Amino acid sequence: MKTVKIFCVFTVESGSAFGACADDGTQVYIPPTVARSADLKAGDAVIADLIPNVHHPERTPWFAVHIVRSADADLDSKVHKVVIDVPVYITTAEVADAVGITSRAANATLNRLFKAGRISKADVFDVHGQSRPSFCLWSASARNFIEAEE
Repeated sequence: MKTVKIFCVFTVESGSAFGACADDGTQVYIPPTVARSADLKAGDAVIADLIPNVHHPERTPWFAVHIVRSADADLDSKVHKVVIDVPVYITTAEVADAVGITSRAANATLNRLFKAGRISKADVFDVHGQSRPSFCLWSASARNFIEAEE
């Protein structure tokens, strides 16, 4: 997967969109779910997580799996750096303090990074039967939750 800036070239009635990588102009297919979640319009410049397109690679080599707006992308980068710089794991509150944002904003950003496959998450429950976790732990890799630092 690669993360790059793309421009939305056009959208189609089905909700799909097509874009171009800002660095080399390579075409990107943006499925309806991804385009709608970002409220994507022709002319928008966004940050996208791309994987190789297996359906029509000769025409459109990339497939967008996640998109964030530029303001979100700046925050995502700061939060991601905090998480990957920690040798084991970190709590939502610790990320919020490190970046200087609210715990709510940190949680939303961390979940966005988790859904994009960029970080790992562990939900911690204090007692059996809880419907929601007591807190969440975040890490660059799931193996960091079980391996001790050497």
